[in-house]
Amino acid sequence: MFDFDANPKLIRLCWTLFAIIIVLVIVAGILAVTSYGQIVVADETPDRTPIPISIIAAIPDGAQIDGPGWIIPGGLRTVECQNSPRHIVAAGEPGEYEIKYQARWIHLGQKITVVDVNGVEQTFIPFLGSGTVNETATFKITGEPNPNPPTPGPTPGKKWVGLIWESSTQNQPEVVRLKLSTDWLDYLKTNGHQWAVIDQHQEVGPTTAEIVRRAVAAGIPRLVVVSSGGVELLSRPPAKENTIETAIKWMQELDGD
Repeated sequence: MFDFDANPKLIRLCWTLFAIIIVLVIVAGILAVTSYGQIVVADETPDRTPIPISIIAAIPDGAQIDGPGWIIPGGLRTVECQNSPRHIVAAGEPGEYEIKYQARWIHLGQKITVVDVNGVEQTFIPFLGSGTVNETATFKITGEPNPNPPTPGPTPGKKWVGLIWESSTQNQPEVVRLKLSTDWLDYLKTNGHQWAVIDQHQEVGPTTAEIVRRAVAAGIPRLVVVSSGGVELLSRPPAKENTIETAIKWMQELDGD
């Protein structure tokens, strides 16, 4: 039988490991119940004004996060701030909106390796805690609703208008303007065009995938217009200056054909 009394170093090691485990269990218990969060957004914002929205949550640095994240209501358009998905900018028509943020997180420590009494290395990853964030906020966009909402134009003139981008370009000013502009969307709706914002990495159908492939080869971000018959009518980088005015001008030239 192993004589612990004859191995004071082993006794100290055992007590040290026991103390570490107790501390980790206490910390894990504290963190596991931590699910505090708050969505920060102004109660009211004038129409056609970008709205910053943030989620403040007690998620430890280094924790792995899973979940849908932002749940955006219909009619609200958003873009994520660069390298910070907890912060977004939104825009929409006058009205009241409810936005949600849902996520689960788990926090694991660095690997710890110890040598047991037989000289064999044992490695484990300490569990430091987990939790959930489930927050909801409501806010208003003030202003007068459009008394004459845009109505779709004739089907034969309908065009597919797409903005092709990827994560490294999503925060370029011209991309943000096209994604948030009410004037741009009003023009497209009035003329019956279909609008799509597509990340080059997202799954799409074979026809759209070919459009995306050509856009990526030509350089993104890229504004692409395709006729109802499938003919590519326009493929250009969004204008850096006067982005919306230039995009509408391009569309007007195509619609005038």
